[in-house]
Amino acid sequence: MPDPPPIFINYRRTKTRDKALILRWILEKEFGAGVSFLDEATIAPGRPWRMELRQAVQGCELLLAMIHGEWHKDQDEASGEKSLDQDHDWVRQEIATALQAGKVVIPVLIDQAYLTPGGADLQRTRFPSNDWLPADIHKLFEGQAFRLRFDDLTPHRMDDFLGHLGTHLPEKWQVAAEDARSDEGGYYPGVLQETFPLPEQLRQATPVSPAPYVGLRPFRRADARLFYGRSREIYELCHKLNHQDSRLLLLDGYSGTGKSSLLQAGLIPRMEAQGWAVAYVRREEGKITGLPALLAARLAALAAAQERKLIILDQLEEILTNPIATLPDELARLIDGLVNALEEDHGLKVVLGFRSEYAVHIKRQLDQHDEKPAYDSDTTLHTLERQGLIEAIRSVSADSDLNGAGKPYHLRFRPSRTLPETIAQHLIDSRAGHHIAPLLQVNLDLIWHSCRRDDGIVEITGADIRNLIDTHEALLDHYLAKVREFVTSDQMDDQRLLELLHFYVEQKPASALRPDRDFEHEFGDESFAPKLREACKQLYLLYSQGSGDDTITRLSHDSLAQVIDGRYSRLTKAKYEARGTLAVDSLKREIDEQIESLQYGQALDTLDRMMTVEEQRRQLHPYFFELTFFWNEAGQHQEIGKVVQYWLDSGLLSGALREQVSQLLDSVPARERLRDWLALVDPARYSDMQARYLAPEQTVMVHLEGARFMMGDETGDLDDWAQPVHPVQVSSFWMGNVPVTWWQFALHLFANQQDGELENKAPSWGLKGNHPALNLDWYEAVEYCNWLSLQESLMPAYAVDRSPDPGNLSEYDEKKWTVRRIDGATGFRLPTEAEWEFACRAGTTTKYSFRDAEELGDYGWYDDNSDSQTHPVGAKKPNPWGLYDMHGNVCEWCQDWHDDQYYEESPETDPLGPEAGSFRVFRGGCWFDGARNCRSASRDWDVPVNRNYFLGFRLARSSVEPSQGKLAEPGAKAERPSPR
Repeated sequence: MPDPPPIFINYRRTKTRDKALILRWILEKEFGAGVSFLDEATIAPGRPWRMELRQAVQGCELLLAMIHGEWHKDQDEASGEKSLDQDHDWVRQEIATALQAGKVVIPVLIDQAYLTPGGADLQRTRFPSNDWLPADIHKLFEGQAFRLRFDDLTPHRMDDFLGHLGTHLPEKWQVAAEDARSDEGGYYPGVLQETFPLPEQLRQATPVSPAPYVGLRPFRRADARLFYGRSREIYELCHKLNHQDSRLLLLDGYSGTGKSSLLQAGLIPRMEAQGWAVAYVRREEGKITGLPALLAARLAALAAAQERKLIILDQLEEILTNPIATLPDELARLIDGLVNALEEDHGLKVVLGFRSEYAVHIKRQLDQHDEKPAYDSDTTLHTLERQGLIEAIRSVSADSDLNGAGKPYHLRFRPSRTLPETIAQHLIDSRAGHHIAPLLQVNLDLIWHSCRRDDGIVEITGADIRNLIDTHEALLDHYLAKVREFVTSDQMDDQRLLELLHFYVEQKPASALRPDRDFEHEFGDESFAPKLREACKQLYLLYSQGSGDDTITRLSHDSLAQVIDGRYSRLTKAKYEARGTLAVDSLKREIDEQIESLQYGQALDTLDRMMTVEEQRRQLHPYFFELTFFWNEAGQHQEIGKVVQYWLDSGLLSGALREQVSQLLDSVPARERLRDWLALVDPARYSDMQARYLAPEQTVMVHLEGARFMMGDETGDLDDWAQPVHPVQVSSFWMGNVPVTWWQFALHLFANQQDGELENKAPSWGLKGNHPALNLDWYEAVEYCNWLSLQESLMPAYAVDRSPDPGNLSEYDEKKWTVRRIDGATGFRLPTEAEWEFACRAGTTTKYSFRDAEELGDYGWYDDNSDSQTHPVGAKKPNPWGLYDMHGNVCEWCQDWHDDQYYEESPETDPLGPEAGSFRVFRGGCWFDGARNCRSASRDWDVPVNRNYFLGFRLARSSVEPSQGKLAEPGAKAERPSPR
């Protein structure tokens, strides 16, 4: 009789079947066939399964318990009671049997599940002990030195887990693991093919693409055999649609993440192979009639289908970005049609695809519908990560059905294992952000063609990847050079060429749909325009659909829209350079926009061009001043020298001022000395610059006298964690009158040579200096506070140690830095939660610092008035203490850890929050919040390392005498943060 499998997988079929199958597949791959027991995969039909389950548990070496975020709340379908409370529950019985037999039991944490030393925290619900567990599994979470997060099941993160398992396995399995261990392609391609394979017709057909990489164009159904890199996401989508109850699924992702390719090449063919009748609709197909009419047509076409039915509606955001004038209620009508269709046909499921920026609008429309349809919104397509990149690069070369002599492709990498990893890392380092996938495909397509030999073999080596295109500016340059093979510069100059491409850019900027007849009207007098457009289509810069008068065209990828928009704007404005005052006016607008959008390097170049207009130089004084101030605070001596030299050349400085600054430039200028000189040149402007970029007392920081107030939800209609109302005494402190702006935070990034991060942090509406900074994690806020303290010669408020913080209980926080607030420090810091609410209330006891929600639009930016974006700080009315944007614009990080029950035990004087936790508190409403979340007492929290497009921060300082807390020289006595 064979030995029982040493690993037993315990799971609940209705909730974690998909993850259990993946786990088994990985274990079998790593340790060999037969290493694991999974009931549905191991017990043959007709066998006595109860007896075999008990024997398998008793004979195993260890049990892996699949714990998902609602594991403790699962209900028994028959009784409606909690499943774990039922004696006959097999999940409970298996764990109990293993514990009683002294087996090793390892929790495998899935999705939102996480553990704390005191027990289990699931979905932000605190369990102070294991008393909530039945007695026979009471010790499930106790004494576990090791546990696994399911999200860590990638080859390059598995070593610790596999090593730990190996210590509990018989020797033969350890030997098998050493022979089998490999990270090629990751686990998901194999488990996807086994569980949700492509249709046999697609598997056997020769790919239509002559190269295994598609370049800039999107993947289509016919490319499914070549669509690699998203195996995990495809698997999870297929499983949700095949095995979960949700019938309406929302799939969102930022522009460039590849939603349409995922749906067409990844999801649709696999769903068809599972017996689904699938209809796919892009909103661009209904530019005249809209999506409601397209939905009705697809429903009619699927009506006779006997299989399960799936409708995918893609590009929903275009209802908002490209509205149809005759159909102003298109989104509402579409939701009506969806709700009716789902009610009438219980075999129908629907997927809605759209850009993440518009999720708020689409969810709001669903929530406001009379029927309030249930939907699954927990599917966001994130940027392609390292393992996905490696899979996309390597998989064709590792596929024996596609690659090799006599196969469609003959591709090899040298070295085969490390070169794909090198390419992936190079693209990650390029900071391409959401648009990394198109850059990857273009680069691989170019390398493929450049390395292809006459015999069809393609061998790629390290020498072939030296000139990878790693920015979207370089990508545009590449395609413009290709276009010049069709239309020369003397036939159409660069500015006009960019104008033609800019025709397909909308304001956001993003790709815009344009009927070909509109193009003919716009460029009909240009003999080369049609030829140029066709060349762009051949290169996949543009693509069209439809025919005749109904043909519509768009940019092939949104990633190019922003680059084309910026390049076209610069070339257009450059035409005014030689036109006197008109030139200066145009250049002033350009440099104003550059400073507003934090493009300080480009602003220097524009200043250089402005110097050519002699009679207008006096208008340059504000720009000389601001750029000198900025580069001085950023500590960039080369740029300081450049802008001051322009200033000297302009003749605008008096003799004494010229001599002083010339002496400064002879050596590396000290920041304080150049500050003093700027204050002498123009005291009023110097004060303005301090307020714009720093946080001086009296102009940015507001002093709040300490007092006692009642903290918490005064009405009882917020969530339980805003209760109970309790008295708090707050000491005097300083509070920023507005949230930290992009101008302020960008200065910090430039000073630390991290300005390349700005592109990755930019929201869809762009970077604007006077808007609140956002998309920053809690640690970045802390680092900024310390940096600004040193700039202002104050003692930093935080000691930062990048070793793990024992008080950080989050399973999601990969940083976990130990951050300690320094007692008596006088530098900038984050406000405590109590300080924030005290400042927000400003002496009031009502829901807001004004009378009621009807006035909210006068005080804050929220979902009813924000147009789904942030706005300049300080543009609304302040609260009674002179603080702006406390009830909207962005939410703001606070100092405290979060605990639902902290209000019940909070000290009355200057509470600092819990000593440990998994989440940090943030306060205040934001641009997409409803009025309820903008109330003074409203609370929320997030993992410290998370970044969001609605979350920034505001500065605070402990109250001190003006003479206290200053350092003799910047940084001389400060406790500096750890070096980066």
